[in-house]
Amino acid sequence: MVHLDDLVIGDAVDCGTALVEAEAMAAFARRFLPHPVFLDPTAAGASLYGRPAAASLYVMALCLGRAVRVLGGVAVLCDLGFGAVNVAAPLHPGDRLTVRAWWSAVERPPGAVRPGAATLTIEGLAPDGRPAVRFDARFLVAREPCSPAGEHAAFGRRAPVRHHRSGDPTPTGGAGRGEPG
Repeated sequence: MVHLDDLVIGDAVDCGTALVEAEAMAAFARRFLPHPVFLDPTAAGASLYGRPAAASLYVMALCLGRAVRVLGGVAVLCDLGFGAVNVAAPLHPGDRLTVRAWWSAVERPPGAVRPGAATLTIEGLAPDGRPAVRFDARFLVAREPCSPAGEHAAFGRRAPVRHHRSGDPTPTGGAGRGEPG
């Protein structure tokens, strides 16, 4: 399992590819974005793109799905939402989207107990290699477990204890990571 303190800003991951499928694109639109431009071929033909194009939320879902499958070993406690979203190029049925992701921010609270926030920037490239979509997904990520039994620090368990030169026990902190102990 990869924990908060294991994440390195800039570590890029190739998340593979995802196919933009006409039926999946339409099913997503019917359920979440029932706008005629996504559902009616005539309306799509009269749109800026002149043919059916994938909704940006569908493309984001494809990208996020690929990233989560590849980075599934990260100790995510919950999602914290999305940051900036940039849509730069349309995708159409049959297009293959190349997905890559990297950690763009890691917020480590003082001490070794509390979980922190990590931002994963996810980018989907169109078939011609140019960015189609880029967005930030934020997650609450756990720190290392407190004990070999797997008790987790995020849920109120005591942090491990280390001894200073004076012999006084103090909670283990972010020593060596520029954080107060």
